[in-house]
Amino acid sequence: MDFTWIESLPQSGVLLALALLACAESLAVIGIVVPGVALLTLLAALASEQSIPLIWVLLAGFIGAVVGDGLSYGLGYWFRDRIHQWPGFRTHPQWLTQSTAFIHKYGAVSVVMGRFIGPIRPFIPVAAGLFRMPPQHFFLLNILSAAVWSPLYLLPGFLTGKVLDFTNPWVWGGMVIATLIAITCSVILGRRQSQ
Repeated sequence: MDFTWIESLPQSGVLLALALLACAESLAVIGIVVPGVALLTLLAALASEQSIPLIWVLLAGFIGAVVGDGLSYGLGYWFRDRIHQWPGFRTHPQWLTQSTAFIHKYGAVSVVMGRFIGPIRPFIPVAAGLFRMPPQHFFLLNILSAAVWSPLYLLPGFLTGKVLDFTNPWVWGGMVIATLIAITCSVILGRRQSQ
């Protein structure tokens, strides 16, 4: 099978996909089912294979993460009285109760910590909005944590892409299998979290 088409993917498309995935991983409800780490690693490796500068890869991830958490914060802030009735939150009220308890316990630093804790990552910004954390505080913490998160999550994939030959069917197949395993694990963990 010929995988040379990977090298012809538009660089802007890879960066846009990376930013959108980083955003989706941070969004309330959606973020719990998106296998972000596996897919972000794959996209960062593809970006490296295409010789996209590391700074652009990190910037795409950073922007996506800031926007995703910002949108989730806005949901909690603006729809505070109704969000409990939305699909997902209505059937799984523990998502919000656990996140609000986390913010109550750790305060503003929970926005930074929450970005790195998988199961609660997409709900901490919503809870911050529910608590009416001042926007300037939330966005400062959001930006600072995304600046750390982006290299921490994307650099391993980028460095992996430097040593792998994605036109080799065995490498491509291995990456696809690893991604499918990660997606399966994410779905299983997501179901356990929602019970």
